[in-house]
Amino acid sequence: MNRLWLLSALLLLGACASLEVAREHLRAGNQAEEAGNLDQALVHYQAAVDEYKNFPDAWNNIGFVYARRQNTDAARKSFEQAIRLDPRHAGAHFNLARLQEDAGEDAAAMASYRQVLVIEPTHPAARVNLARLLIKAGDRAGGKRELEQVTVQSADYAPGHFSLGLLLYQETNIHAALSEFRKGCELGLPPACANADRMRILLTKNESDQQP
Repeated sequence: MNRLWLLSALLLLGACASLEVAREHLRAGNQAEEAGNLDQALVHYQAAVDEYKNFPDAWNNIGFVYARRQNTDAARKSFEQAIRLDPRHAGAHFNLARLQEDAGEDAAAMASYRQVLVIEPTHPAARVNLARLLIKAGDRAGGKRELEQVTVQSADYAPGHFSLGLLLYQETNIHAALSEFRKGCELGLPPACANADRMRILLTKNESDQQP
């Protein structure tokens, strides 16, 4: 019994040591990626999973590097591996959804974005992307609900206001569209500023045309 306990303790210590080494590689990989050195980042991320194969964060980061290199097959496999290891890894679900959307797999992408929102209900990018796909599929009401929810949950997320502004403009609700574009502009999104200027010009023209 004592020998079994000792063996278990040694195995546990070894696993903890491997995980800590893997985390060091992950941190080094993140630093290399931030510096724009994708080759070095990938070396560290791969070293992390070589040291500790059940490391979802490292697999997700490997996939992200592959996606940036346009190696979509390798990226997809890496994201799927991260999800197998941690089904609640929101980042891996989101990254997989973006690959699926780029590949034209809209139904699969919507399912993945929804899974992100199950895990992180306030994930603004996932909700905006889901809204875009709903609108593309013909569900404008559903897409609008998602965008309105983004602007409430994540009021400082400029793309949410911009996307809702575009939808409102398409509905010819110019005043409401202008309000959303202004919010996006105040949050530092240049396209929102440009559209806000266009809305102001359009409203001024309409008001001038209506004068007797």
